[in-house]
Amino acid sequence: MNEQVNIKLYELTQDCRISHLQLGKKVSLSKNGVDYKIQRMEHEGLIQGYFAQIDLPNYCTRELFLKLSMTEEETSTFIQHLCALPFVIIVDELSGDWDLILEMTHPLNDFFPALLNQILEPFSKNIVQYQVHEVAKFYFQNMLPIRKDFFPENLPKPSSFSTLVPDKTDHKLLALLDENATLQFREMADRIGLTYETVSARIKHLKEAGIIRRFLAKINVGVLGLNMYFVWLNFHLFNEEQRLVQYLRSKKEIRACFKSANSPTLFIYYVAASISDLDSFLRELRSQFKDTLSSMSYFYSKRQHKYNLYPRA
Repeated sequence: MNEQVNIKLYELTQDCRISHLQLGKKVSLSKNGVDYKIQRMEHEGLIQGYFAQIDLPNYCTRELFLKLSMTEEETSTFIQHLCALPFVIIVDELSGDWDLILEMTHPLNDFFPALLNQILEPFSKNIVQYQVHEVAKFYFQNMLPIRKDFFPENLPKPSSFSTLVPDKTDHKLLALLDENATLQFREMADRIGLTYETVSARIKHLKEAGIIRRFLAKINVGVLGLNMYFVWLNFHLFNEEQRLVQYLRSKKEIRACFKSANSPTLFIYYVAASISDLDSFLRELRSQFKDTLSSMSYFYSKRQHKYNLYPRA
């Protein structure tokens, strides 16, 4: 992947609503040239879609790890069941001690036992083990592993807390942006019966409130010859949290990082060309934090079956 393509992908993972004319100026291409290259990356499966990174106030998020005893056909049926559930926003199939990891989100914390029952009850005989972790904090998310020295500017920082609570119309807009964040405001207005000016103003307010963080292109790193790993890090204490997060932010290969509320545990998605690259990272991590890191494990991400950051519940 050459530097020009790197920069183009980076821009699309920061604001996929950028005009192709503006993007062309950044990478020294004509608008038609940008159109062609983006269409080609979409056709090749490198760009899998466009979505909005959404931070809904008062929503609770949990990670569910599942160990299964199922045939391939039964697993496929179970995954279809999971993908159809509106409160399940991410479904990853793993290779290792756990077979699946799900991300669930809902505005009502007390509702989670009922939601968990919807997941487990129909297939309880085939679920060997499960573990639930409430997410205490999302540190960062990057769609593309890329050298930071390509870009002098800092990545966008999380917005400050806002008291804005989205209404039904806002939620309709968020759902459309989750399906395709490149939709024109006029098309969105037509689809939900609003004026162009109303759509524009509402999205501006949602961005200012920090509910819409970024408009992103979803990048399939497998097309780049890279593998995705889910890494589980257990610590004695989080007494070096600031230094740890700063260290992890410096690693371009880390796609996402978040913290468990259940225990001093961090979860990260790590992108690597080979298992030896992952091993080198883990060795360095252990060396840097040998006094606080108690154990670590990793799982190969075989396939991501669902990735919708806006819940349809």
